[in-house]
Amino acid sequence: MKNNPVFDRVVDEFITLRFLLYDKDWLDNKSYDIILLFIYLFSENLLEKFLMNQYEKSLYQTNLDPKKVLKQDTLLDELRPKIHNIDKINLEYYTCSDNEINKIIQNLSEEKKCSFQKIYDAFLLDIERLDYKRIIAILYFFKSIEHNHTDIFTENFLANVFEECKNYNYIFSGHKGHQHSQPLTLTLFIESYIGSIDNLQVYNPFAGYASFINKIDNSNTIYAQELTTKAWAVGQLSLLLNKSLATFNCEDSIYKWPKNKKFDLIISYPPFNMVYRNKFLNNNRNINIESFIINKSIDSLSKKGKAILILPLNTLYKGGENQRVRQRLVNEDLIDTIIHFPSGILHYTNIPFIVLKLNKLKKERNNVIFVDSEPYCTNHQIKKGITTFYPEEILHAINVRDHKTVRKISNKEIIKNNYNLNFDRYFYDEVDEKIKLEGIKLKEIITLYRENVVSEKDKIVEKQIRQKNLKNDFLDFRLNTDKIEAEFFKTSSVKIINTSCLLLSLKSTNLNPTYFNFIDKPIYLNKNITPFIINEDKDKVNINYLINELHSSYVKQQIKRFRQGTTIPFIRLNDFLNVKIKLPSIEEQNAKVAGIQELSNEIKVRQKKIEDLQAGVDSETYGNVSSVFHSLGTPIMNIISGIDNIQNALSNNVSEWKKIKISKNSNTTLNDSFSTIESELEFISTTIKKNKTKWNVKNYKLDEENLIALIKDYIKTNNSLHKKNILTTLEINEDIKSELNNKVLIYTNKQLLKTALDAIVENAHRHGFIDSKKNYKLKFNISLVSEKIENNKGIEEKVPYVKIEVSNNGKPFPDKFTVEDLIRRNFTSSNTGNTGQGGFILNEIIKYFNKGISSLDLITDNPNSEYKTTYLFLIPLNL
Repeated sequence: MKNNPVFDRVVDEFITLRFLLYDKDWLDNKSYDIILLFIYLFSENLLEKFLMNQYEKSLYQTNLDPKKVLKQDTLLDELRPKIHNIDKINLEYYTCSDNEINKIIQNLSEEKKCSFQKIYDAFLLDIERLDYKRIIAILYFFKSIEHNHTDIFTENFLANVFEECKNYNYIFSGHKGHQHSQPLTLTLFIESYIGSIDNLQVYNPFAGYASFINKIDNSNTIYAQELTTKAWAVGQLSLLLNKSLATFNCEDSIYKWPKNKKFDLIISYPPFNMVYRNKFLNNNRNINIESFIINKSIDSLSKKGKAILILPLNTLYKGGENQRVRQRLVNEDLIDTIIHFPSGILHYTNIPFIVLKLNKLKKERNNVIFVDSEPYCTNHQIKKGITTFYPEEILHAINVRDHKTVRKISNKEIIKNNYNLNFDRYFYDEVDEKIKLEGIKLKEIITLYRENVVSEKDKIVEKQIRQKNLKNDFLDFRLNTDKIEAEFFKTSSVKIINTSCLLLSLKSTNLNPTYFNFIDKPIYLNKNITPFIINEDKDKVNINYLINELHSSYVKQQIKRFRQGTTIPFIRLNDFLNVKIKLPSIEEQNAKVAGIQELSNEIKVRQKKIEDLQAGVDSETYGNVSSVFHSLGTPIMNIISGIDNIQNALSNNVSEWKKIKISKNSNTTLNDSFSTIESELEFISTTIKKNKTKWNVKNYKLDEENLIALIKDYIKTNNSLHKKNILTTLEINEDIKSELNNKVLIYTNKQLLKTALDAIVENAHRHGFIDSKKNYKLKFNISLVSEKIENNKGIEEKVPYVKIEVSNNGKPFPDKFTVEDLIRRNFTSSNTGNTGQGGFILNEIIKYFNKGISSLDLITDNPNSEYKTTYLFLIPLNL
């Protein structure tokens, strides 16, 4: 049906329906439009009677006349731009009883041989909460569909419309609820990968919306399960529309997995990283869902059985139960193919995933086929949006065994790698043959520092060395503790080091090799840092040379091969110690180091000259700015004194004034409001002090902060300051909960981050939220992504970021307004009196957080979202 203009137009009209209904704040998973479509497809009569019934109920407690409201000019004027040919539709009011509706539902259940009532009930509460205006909009909308497209509304056509609308529903209704769905391209890929099947026993546990089975031929016997009622209901609709004879039960696949039954094909996309307690085991231990479904699938496959499982990437390398499952899979030679997909494809998570194919009758015995789909994906720029991929190209690569993307790896090699199936281990360019033959493994040069120094105190105030204190410079690599501030911590949370050590970040994108030269005072090392002792033979290795080699491209290439992790990269200790380096004679090492230092000194001299020239320009250009800032100091102090006087007067005359709420519909108190004003004034005062000659991001020190806490505080302040017709919300992606336990540490500055967010929010208030009678939304979304960045050695590395999106549903930017316009200094798109500095400052701050690289992007007037403007930017995770 793709590329059919009529089909596309009908789909667009159903998407319009979504936005006619989109303003209800209580709808987290806005799927009720799907049930309305379903009701219409199966019984136009039922839909109209049901809506008339709800329409009458919604007006029950008002004095409005249902007949007059239905023809209200103001309402029709509002709907006319959205509903085609609305003036040609004759909509008449009539009453309809609950009994009449129940009778229609009963007849439909008998006719379709399914529990229509259960499907209907799954969405009834959502539909009952629609107000009368939206009910009228729906009535007119479906009447227009009937009027405009009567000739082409065959059942097959409508089934395709339904599937396409489901896909749009998943993509554009936020991040919640999508663990039951998958992109349409993934569904098509799985269908093509399975191919044509006939007379097979098929099982689909954790079926979600039943997308994988609704097109399977009815010559097969299909059994499926889904626990969540709404997901099951939508899936059942899809099966009915596609005339599938599958048995689809609303039940838990974990505890209702079919016993003593064998299947020829098992397909499943279970919820990622879920842990459950196995009540059937005596030890009552927790088991992860990936291990469960793999083991159960193996046990349930027939002698010719296959399983197609969609699983998170970490299934390939996690320890514990996952490790034991991989051993079973390899030892029993059950893995046929593993297909790796990059992040950004799935609807509810940004983490990469795999399609694991198990096969009892695999052709490549004692081998596993690894497939990397990433070259067949486009738009793989996380900040731009969803990644798409091309199923035909992937399948072609598998069939022709394209060596760039398809590798055949023996079970022996996998066992040699301790059953680790991580892709980078098997997709790599061989290191230089000379290094391979003559290189020295790091374990011959360095040894893990294992001494356990015990402190006499449980808690101390000292300087704790964290990852941010390590160096990423092959010349300036010695630890400097002078600028590290002392802090209070438990000695049990650190490692005490009382000898010279090489410090490394094994849980990070970079090793950050740093040397600690012990003299007389120990250091307290955060446990994310791994200390190594350089072996005693000092005539064998020059520390300067060793650190330079750890920064080299051939070492980083080996590190990349061994590195693991979906969002947070890490390398296991044993893997790191097996990395090889070139180790010539000590004389050759010394000579290389001397040459590097000479070049470095020359670069520093030139850099100093450039900085001196820039300092002179800054002094001349911005010297008069300090007088402006100085003149603001006294008014700020006067405002603070005035606030103190008001608070003192309230304390003397009004008991418990601090608890008084500013309005009936708000939880914000007077005390909250005063605290917010004082905080904002303090922010202004600090900004003035830090920028007496010129606003410069470098005047602000970056520290480790928890982004979630900062954003929550910002939203609380924002809600207390701004108008009450603006709803500000925060959505935290599931990845943050599963990967980071809701603690996102970044290297930032509180004041700068607030300035950046203020620039975004102020723009929304000035240019977007212009109608005081309308309700507006401001949504913050935080998620994890990893982007491939080419380092200075020309090697692509996956760098973990947190993505911050700030969206609003106000008036959008003008047509053709771009992010380049936004960040241009002194550029303004309207006559609001603004200076045009906000976007420029925002971009400068983001660049400062990203070591000079801008990650800012702007999405304007998205036709498929209620949010017409979205700012988004990335900040590196501080690991």
